[in-house]
Amino acid sequence: MSKRNNPAGEVADFLARYPDIQFFDAIYPDLCGLIRGKRYPAEQLEKVMTNGLATPGSVFLLDAVGENHDPDGLGFSDGDPDCQVHAIPDSLLPVPWAARPSAQVLLTFQDPDGTPYQFEPRNVLAATWRKLQELKLRPVVAFELEFFLIDKERLPDGGPQPPLSPLSGRRIADNQVYGMGDLEAQGELLSEITDSCTAQGIKTGAITAEYATGQYEINLHHMDDPLLAADQCVLFKRIVQGVARKHGIEATFMAKPYLDQAGSGLHMHCSLLDEEDNNFFAQGERAAEPDGVAPALRQAIAGVLDFLPESMAILAPNMNSFRRFVANNFVPVARSWGWENRSLGLRIPIGEGTARPRERFSQPQLRATGTKLLATKRRK
Repeated sequence: MSKRNNPAGEVADFLARYPDIQFFDAIYPDLCGLIRGKRYPAEQLEKVMTNGLATPGSVFLLDAVGENHDPDGLGFSDGDPDCQVHAIPDSLLPVPWAARPSAQVLLTFQDPDGTPYQFEPRNVLAATWRKLQELKLRPVVAFELEFFLIDKERLPDGGPQPPLSPLSGRRIADNQVYGMGDLEAQGELLSEITDSCTAQGIKTGAITAEYATGQYEINLHHMDDPLLAADQCVLFKRIVQGVARKHGIEATFMAKPYLDQAGSGLHMHCSLLDEEDNNFFAQGERAAEPDGVAPALRQAIAGVLDFLPESMAILAPNMNSFRRFVANNFVPVARSWGWENRSLGLRIPIGEGTARPRERFSQPQLRATGTKLLATKRRK
C-alpha cells in the first residue's frame, strides 16, 4: 500500500528516519499567503495524520492583519463552524532550521459532506487544474521569490534597516544588483536556505543579489504539478524566514519595506504542454508570423488581462503592496504585455522555440511592443 493511502505507514517511515522529533506543526496558507495552523506533540502525529482535525473555515477569510470581517456572513454570523481538515499525503517533512527536532505537515479543508472547501486557495487551484486536464493540457510552472534580509533592531521611527554584514561586521549600506560580493556576505545563510529546501524536497536554482540593499532572489524549478509547485512556494517562504531567525536576523517578503528603494515581487513562469509535450502556446499558423503570438497564447494573455483588476485583491492584498507600483522601477503600472520588458504585467521571455512563442525581436521592436495594451471586451 502506498503512503498516499496509508498515513500510518507514512508516519512509521518518518519516525524511523527522524526518531528525535519532539513536535510537529500542522499548517496551511491563507488567501494572503500567511501560514496558519496548530502545533502538536510528536505522540499525536499518527492520530492527526490518520483522523485529521477540526478547524473553522473562516481562517481563509481573514485579512492581511488577521482580522475577521464576517464576509457574506461567514465568521461571526454563522457561528464559525468547523471544517474537516486532513493531512496532505507525502507532505510530512522535517524542519531542519528549528531549534528543536520537529516536523511539519500540510493540511487541506473539506466541508462536512466531504466537498473540498471552496475558500481554500489550494482547492481553487486543484479545480482549475482539473479543467486543464479535461482539455488534455498540462501546466508547467515555476516561481521566483524576492525577499529582504533585515535587522531585528528597528530604526527610531520603527522602520526597518539592513543587517550587519557577517564578513565586515558593518551595516550593509549599499547594493550591487547581481553583485557576487553581496552573495558572499550572506553565503552561509543562503546555503542553509538551499540545504533546508533540499531536505524538504524543494529544488532551487539561481540565487541573485537584487536591486535593493539586502534584497535577494532564489529561483524554484519548473514542474508540471501546479499543486506541488504552489505548496513548495509557500514552504519556501517559511524556510527563508526560519533560517533568517536562526541567524539572528529577519527575512521579509513584504512588497515595499523601504520607500526609497526597489520592492519585492513574486514572478510566476507558466506554459502549457499538450499530450505530446509540445508547447501549446507556440502552436498554430500565427506562431510563425512576424509577431509570433500563437492564438492560444493571445487568448490566454487577453483572459489574464481581463481579470487583472479583480485579481489585484489577491496579487496585492494590502496597502504596502500598492506602494511598489511606481513608474521607472521595473514594476507594471498598467494592464500591459509584451516581450522582454520587466515593466510589463505579462512578459514573454526570450528562449528556445519549444519554450517561447515568437521569433527574436530587435530592441526597437521590443520597446514598441512593450507599450501596447491589449484591449479586451469584458464578457457580459
